[in-house]
Amino acid sequence: MLSFSSLTRIRAVHHSVGMFLAFFLVVISLTGIALNHSGAMRLDERTVPAFIASRYYSTEDVSGYYLNDRHYYVIGGKLFIDRKEVSLCEEINGAIRIDDQAAVLCLSELLVFSSDHQFSERIGSSFGFPENVRRIASHKNQLLLGLGEDIYSFDVETLKLQPGPTDGGTVVWSEAGSVPNSLLLSESVSWQKFILDLHSGMFFGAGGIWLTDLVGVLTIAMAVSGLVMSIAGTNVMR
Repeated sequence: MLSFSSLTRIRAVHHSVGMFLAFFLVVISLTGIALNHSGAMRLDERTVPAFIASRYYSTEDVSGYYLNDRHYYVIGGKLFIDRKEVSLCEEINGAIRIDDQAAVLCLSELLVFSSDHQFSERIGSSFGFPENVRRIASHKNQLLLGLGEDIYSFDVETLKLQPGPTDGGTVVWSEAGSVPNSLLLSESVSWQKFILDLHSGMFFGAGGIWLTDLVGVLTIAMAVSGLVMSIAGTNVMR
């Protein structure tokens, strides 16, 4: 039979652990309820704000092109302009400005956008656009294409392909740069993933899994200590 002092110590530990667990149990309960109704709440379709995603999540480096105050990049075969998905594009190899238009070089095709970043047309091999183009540049208001060591000029209006300038050393080719994480994550982290990570502890990294396990163990310990105090208290009253 437990002494009064032992029962007092168990009660003190029970109280302290209970205060520690309260926050985590509330979070786990609320996130569990939300996940049970994720379909009705369409959590898999809605994304968390960019400032949250960029703070708590990271992503692999994605290369893109900065043009007209916008970032052009490809994820999963889709072309994005900043946060907006605009077209299909297997691989992006350049983005330039010609007059009041933007031209984006994808794999063996050219995508043309208006000055307000609206998709205008897609020019592929069936329209005379050469295959295996890996470089693009704007030079003296000409759209230049690089095919190996050869340079050609291409007119998006007439669709004519002609030999380009011979002074290729002066041509400044479109160069890729890194795309900010805030753009990459803004449409990629759903509320379902965010809540699931909170629920499982993955939100806190590798240590979060152990933290969740600790909460589980302490919850069991709380149940046992509560049962012990209840039985001991009943015996004392007798």
